Amino acid sequence: NIDDAFQEIFLLLTKDNYRKLKTYQGRNGCSLASWLRQVVINFSLVAALMGLLSACVEGSPLERAATCPHHDSEASCIPSCDKRQCGWDGCDGECGSCDQLSFCCEGNCCPSGTPCTDGICDCEPSCEGLDCGFDGCAGSCGICTGPQEVCDEGSCTCVPECAGLDCGPDGCGGECGDCTGDTGCQEGACVPAEPLCPEGWEGPAMFPSNNHYFCYIFNGATLMEWANAGGACEGKGAFLATVHSSAVGLLIFELGQASGGQHDYWIGLGQDTQAAGPGDNWHWVDGSQTDYANWANAGTAQPDDKNGTEDGEENCARVGLYSAESPEWNDWHCDSPLAFACKRKAGNRSPGVRMSAVFQAASA
Repeated sequence: NIDDAFQEIFLLLTKDNYRKLKTYQGRNGCSLASWLRQVVINFSLVAALMGLLSACVEGSPLERAATCPHHDSEASCIPSCDKRQCGWDGCDGECGSCDQLSFCCEGNCCPSGTPCTDGICDCEPSCEGLDCGFDGCAGSCGICTGPQEVCDEGSCTCVPECAGLDCGPDGCGGECGDCTGDTGCQEGACVPAEPLCPEGWEGPAMFPSNNHYFCYIFNGATLMEWANAGGACEGKGAFLATVHSSAVGLLIFELGQASGGQHDYWIGLGQDTQAAGPGDNWHWVDGSQTDYANWANAGTAQPDDKNGTEDGEENCARVGLYSAESPEWNDWHCDSPLAFACKRKAGNRSPGVRMSAVFQAASA
C-alpha cells in the first residue's frame, strides 16, 4: 500500500548515514530543506497515481472503464471472460464471437431468433428423426461413434475407405473389389492364389494355353461306359480328363499305372455322330480347343472308325499302349466299359459343380 511505499523510500534515502541525501544535495547545489520539499511533492504525485491504479485494478469492469486512464488500460486492466462465449472482456477486447446463425446474449451465443433472458437462451432443442448434428439451440443431437462414420444431414453415414486397395473389406460392410482368375485377396491386393488339389487328387499341373492349374484322379476300380464315366467325374466337381500336352498325357498314364497297371482308359474327347469322316468333329467335353492330338499310328492310322463295320461307330477316345510304351489315342466304341481319368480346376470347388461351365466362363 501507499504507507509501505513511503516507508521503503524513506529508509532508502536515509540508509548509510544519509548518503543518498548528501549525494543529491552536493550534486544539485541546493539546501536540504529545498530538496526535501521537492521530494515531498514528487511523493505526493506518486501516491496519487498509485491510488488511481489501485482503484482501477480492484474495481468492477464498469468502474475500471470509468477510472482507468485510457492510455494505460492495456497495462493495468485484467480481462475477465469466465464462462463467457462472447461479448466484452471488461477491458479493450472481446471474449469471443458467435457464428452467423447466432447472436451474443450477455456472454452466451444463442441461435438467431431465440429469446434471450438474463443471458439464458430460451431455446427448445429439436432432434426428431436426427441421430447427430445441431439440435437448433446450443447442443448436439448425438455424435457418430464409428471409425469411418460422418454426420450427413442428421444421419451417421459410414464412408468406405478403399484408397490403395484392390480388394477386401471397405470398413462399411462392403468390398473394395473382387479378384478374378487364379488370384486371391491378400492385404488389399490381388495376388496369385496357391493352386491346391483335394485329397486323393494329383497335381496341380498347369494348362499351358491360359495358365490355369488342374488336378487329376484316376478311377480304375469301376469300369464304365464313356458317358457314365463323364457323369461320375461331374459328380466329383470335375470332368473327363482333357489332354493338351504330352506332359499331361504322361501324368495321367502314370496315374493309371499306379492304379493297378491300368493302361486302357477313357479321356474326355468325343466325336459328333454326324461327322463326315473318322477324323472330323472331335471335341473336348469342357469346350476347350483341340490344339493337341496323340493318335496312334501303328498299323492303321487312328482314328479309323473301323470304316463303319458291324461293330458300330467309334466316337469316343480311348488311351492305350499301341506302340512301344508310350500312351496313344484310339477311337473306340463309347459303350465299352473302361477305366477313366477325371480332371478339375485347382482350388476350392464344391462337389457337383459342372466344371465345364466354370471353365468356359473363365476362358471367355
